[in-house]
Amino acid sequence: ACVGMLLSVTGFLGDIDMSGIKRDAGVKDGSQLLPGQGGMIDRVDSLTFTAPVFYYLVRMFA
Repeated sequence: ACVGMLLSVTGFLGDIDMSGIKRDAGVKDGSQLLPGQGGMIDRVDSLTFTAPVFYYLVRMFA
């Protein structure tokens, strides 16, 4: 349960981080590849923080 909560929080932080980067760049949608969903960047932005955290958790506890 703690791992799930940690990964949820890191996913949220990745989303907020990428939103800030897009806002600074003046970009609304990352691409037109997925219209109506904000583009590919919005689909994978949470993974920018979640994937490394998950990797290190697996390396430490598996």
